[in-house]
Amino acid sequence: MVDAHPLARFATERTLHEGGADIVGAFGDAATALQGVRATRPDIVLVSFDLPVEGAVALIRVLAHEVPRARIIAVITSDDDDDALAALRAGADGVLAAGAGPEALVHALVDVGPDEVLVARRYLRPLVNALHEPAGGRLAIPGLSARENEVLALVARGYSDRDIAELLVISARTVETHVSSILRKLDVRSRGEAARLVHVQPRNDPPATAQSPDDATGHMMVGQDTPD
Repeated sequence: MVDAHPLARFATERTLHEGGADIVGAFGDAATALQGVRATRPDIVLVSFDLPVEGAVALIRVLAHEVPRARIIAVITSDDDDDALAALRAGADGVLAAGAGPEALVHALVDVGPDEVLVARRYLRPLVNALHEPAGGRLAIPGLSARENEVLALVARGYSDRDIAELLVISARTVETHVSSILRKLDVRSRGEAARLVHVQPRNDPPATAQSPDDATGHMMVGQDTPD
């Protein structure tokens, strides 16, 4: 297990032990954890997105390539569903929300079979939406985050904040925050002005950029499931 906070590390270790999981490694940073996973070859690697997002994604990608037998479960600590999608695209076998509780964590490590994919319910709609994206890709206005581009695309199609919140499985207040940020970044005064910019922008998937796992710091957990 890797966790920068001793109390959180202790609580999680206790929860996992009580649930029947055997922790085979505990590491203080991503680089050391990567070395540990290479050495111990655990059945499950639990990666928390308390790492910088790029670092967590890069780490998942490296582990999926180097330790393909291990099941990689990402624990998403933000409200941004794009983190969950990024984890799955990088090679994660499942995603959990950090606030799901200890029971969900134990279930992920002990009860889910090696051939099963574990995706928390809240990420199912964003995952389906991503699969339904047109071949042309997402809106990609420079300066906006992936989530802001997603919100702006829906604004341009005439959706209200409440509609967008339901489609993206986020709160209406979060949508309002994204819209305010979009207007500020684009230097426009209204949703209509922002929407008009959509029709002159290319739609493509920007290349993913990720830092080396050796440069990342944060949380990652390494655990071992029941033997095959």
